[in-house]
Amino acid sequence: METRFAQRLLLLHETCSRIARLVDRGRRAFNTDEALFDACQLGIVRLNSDLERLGPDWLHAHPQLPRTEVRGLRNRIGHDYHSVDPEVLWRVVSVCVPELHQSLREEITAAKTSLA
Repeated sequence: METRFAQRLLLLHETCSRIARLVDRGRRAFNTDEALFDACQLGIVRLNSDLERLGPDWLHAHPQLPRTEVRGLRNRIGHDYHSVDPEVLWRVVSVCVPELHQSLREEITAAKTSLA
């Protein structure tokens, strides 16, 4: 695996892990803590960027990834963050991101191995 690509996969892994730690605080905290809500929004912005850095060929080869949800939510956050639906944000960070992360486990492991 190319070094730069492996590094980009590990950045994606770190972003997913950060989002998971935010989700671990629970839905109640998400609903009541503005900083947690904002951190989840930033996580989606980072995640979208991390995915884009992997390139269109890689994205095309991974149609199972929730790209539409991540990209759409990132655009909402970037252009009209006051209108982000908390239900949509929570679903993406608590369901879509973990599914994405799990689906990439083998590639992430390969990236770690190639950089070791």
